[in-house]
Amino acid sequence: MKWVHFALGLLIGAAGTFTAGRLAPGKDPAPNNDQIVFAGKAFVQSPTWVTISGTLTGEGLAYPNNTYSVACYRDVNGCIVTNIGQIGHNQIGRMDGPLLYPVVKWDGDEVIATTGPSDTMCSSVTITIERKQGTLLWVEEPINQSLAICKYSNPKIAKYTIEDSPGWKRVFGKK
Repeated sequence: MKWVHFALGLLIGAAGTFTAGRLAPGKDPAPNNDQIVFAGKAFVQSPTWVTISGTLTGEGLAYPNNTYSVACYRDVNGCIVTNIGQIGHNQIGRMDGPLLYPVVKWDGDEVIATTGPSDTMCSSVTITIERKQGTLLWVEEPINQSLAICKYSNPKIAKYTIEDSPGWKRVFGKK
């Protein structure tokens, strides 16, 4: 009977060691964090609206495996942005937005929307959609850096683009 308890103890110990190794704090079970496959980049437009969606890419993103949707409407004179991102192994966070960015320029070549000046924000966002290329440039510029709430904000200009998600590229390859 002792050997049964011994074997059972070994089995439970091995299972516990495996589980602890997978869940240990500070250990990322998936260093690439791209198990979740978000859809590839999409761009569609008409004379009165433009929409682009895909993964916002660039250095310094908190959640590099994400998906953004930017829909700009001429009659609203604004771009509505929503996003969601992978926050851990096979986990996605809460969908953010929708946020409205006022359009400052709309013509056949591009749509530009921006948060503009603010007394309470730590950065200003400018979204530029190049209509003929079907591309998006997202620029965050630091503002109000002397405010206490901006103490830990990024003091550098950050530039991002919309591309296919890492998981999409892994599964389907590059376009």
